[in-house]
Amino acid sequence: MNQIKLFSKEDAEEALAEVLNINDIQGIPDLYLEVKEDKCLSNWVKVGKVQLFPDTYIDPPLSSQGPKQKFIEALRAGFFEWYLPEKEDLRKEIEGALNQNKKPNTEKDVNEICNAVVHIAMKCGMAFPIFDAMALGLMQTKKPFSIVADTSSVLQGGIDFFEKHTSSSARIKIPALVHMEILNFVDRYFKQRYHDNPNISRMLVDHIRSQGGQRVLLRLEVNNEIEVERPRLGADPLRGIISISSDTEDKNLGLQVVQRSFADRLILETAVQHLNLVDPGHQVYLLTSDQGLARMALAENIKPIFFDSNEVNKLFGKSLSGIGFTPFTNDSTQLYHVPLMEILWELAINFGSSCVTNDSGEIILEIIALGQEVSWQPYHSTEDFLWGKKGKLENKIKEDKQNFSNLSKGPSLKLGSYSFSVKSMLKLIERLYKDGKGSDNELMSFLNISTNVGFGGYLNFLLSGEFVERKGRSISKLEKLDRLYLALNAENYQKIKNLLITIESFCSFIEKIKVGEGLQQEDSDFKKGIYTSFSNLADISCLGVRFVDKGVYSTPNIPSASDFAITALEAYEQVRKGEDFALTGTWLEKLIIQYGIHPVMVRNRLAEGHQAGYLKRYFEGSTPDTSFENRSILALENDQYGLGVRQFKLYHGDFLLPGRASVSLKLVKGEQ
Repeated sequence: MNQIKLFSKEDAEEALAEVLNINDIQGIPDLYLEVKEDKCLSNWVKVGKVQLFPDTYIDPPLSSQGPKQKFIEALRAGFFEWYLPEKEDLRKEIEGALNQNKKPNTEKDVNEICNAVVHIAMKCGMAFPIFDAMALGLMQTKKPFSIVADTSSVLQGGIDFFEKHTSSSARIKIPALVHMEILNFVDRYFKQRYHDNPNISRMLVDHIRSQGGQRVLLRLEVNNEIEVERPRLGADPLRGIISISSDTEDKNLGLQVVQRSFADRLILETAVQHLNLVDPGHQVYLLTSDQGLARMALAENIKPIFFDSNEVNKLFGKSLSGIGFTPFTNDSTQLYHVPLMEILWELAINFGSSCVTNDSGEIILEIIALGQEVSWQPYHSTEDFLWGKKGKLENKIKEDKQNFSNLSKGPSLKLGSYSFSVKSMLKLIERLYKDGKGSDNELMSFLNISTNVGFGGYLNFLLSGEFVERKGRSISKLEKLDRLYLALNAENYQKIKNLLITIESFCSFIEKIKVGEGLQQEDSDFKKGIYTSFSNLADISCLGVRFVDKGVYSTPNIPSASDFAITALEAYEQVRKGEDFALTGTWLEKLIIQYGIHPVMVRNRLAEGHQAGYLKRYFEGSTPDTSFENRSILALENDQYGLGVRQFKLYHGDFLLPGRASVSLKLVKGEQ
């Protein structure tokens, strides 16, 4: 590992993108998130897998910041999924990693450590707390209201929900007792940290509660978009126990020791006191996951906003997206995103250290919040800096690039036996993925092919890419075919490209097509059947588009959402001919030929740019221009029947916005 240095989130994104920016024929690797506590855990614990969806191959790069910008945007804009482990698997891994001592680890503590992973997902916004129906109704008022939070809402993500999604109408009140309870967690953790024989599981729980709770309170303080109120000390119900009293009655009643029930009572008193201070029309709610406290609030005419802490168990084993819909909005298309670094930072703060690893278990990036070898300064927290170190994978990168270079320069295979139907090829890949193998006769019958010559086109194509192996009169799938099927099913065009490009004849075809210059069959050195098959394959892979009368155009470029907005407006101005609306097909054709952008990627980037505010789109329906019926594309379209292909006529207006006649469009520059 490299030397430890101070990282901002932007620095960490840059470091991780450098490693991911590998021209690897195996595609973008799956990443794993792991955590460790230097005193409690003897080894790293996996808390889930992350799959990135940069969905770009910039060649040449349209972004001035270079090809790795696609990974930075994916990390920053939430183009990923976090697959949480099953709770039982996580429990076993944590129990195996906990350092053993004379004090046994309790099941309750291990359960809370497991739940902390899901609470982190809630704090980051990748999952929401489960509120009851009454609470949902209370939160959707447009009138200002106040939220009094208890400690459970701070630790379990409830207060973060309000910070992110109701800040315009809610004023958040943090009772002094919540700060005090979290400071007690801090004190208890550090006492155990330097104890000779601590209770390891309890120590880790206190670490998560103390450091995680302090981060939430700090986040509230530095977020200027919300209003956080705190009671004056003289008016606070805690006044009698904050200062040490020699009163005998106080000692006998135990008022100098904060008991749990007494703490709940004081939090409720804060809500009652605040209700008496505000105007009659201003509502005050108590935010909690404590059923007893919620019932007590109802009994004293304080409405609780209750969320069920037991619902976290339903999230284990699920996939969480980095992009979600914003709640409480009339615009159902409004999205928000969670950067991957936000998760990595939260894991590091709660557990001490977090890291990103690859399939081989190599650490790509490690983030450290607390440990013996790192120090802390106040500006680290205010600027959200953490310590970190980057993995050394330079040798592997060089080896992968050399392998790819050797592959693309190798001798071509025979081209005469590669003619096939792309639609049937997808069905064959799906059949082999599910069944694992099949005899020649079975597969020929499945494809409705009666001759060995016709079947040879499919067989030789899969053999040349090492997707299958031949055993007598049958073929069996290899692991590489599984990856191809999953990439096709997920429409992960980066992985599709990287897998198909290993077929040397197809790689040779892709190298021949150019941006802005149509390649006709007679100029390609490919026979007609092969030319058609490879053209269609390039189309569904977003590598090229074939127009019958013009040839095949290369479409390797996928700009970022911000760069696409500039390109889209530029192409729109060129084709609109002084009118407000331009033909959608003409605009798409311009982006294909002149800018090398596939219509599928145009559709994705147009939606992203519209949501992000880079541009505004308007559609108008009318009768399609039938003089351009030969302007069409093939696109992957998965349905209940499995992998499929659909042909779209570019001038029909049903491609960019399915279900609507978007024959003409108007683009306007956004506010960003």
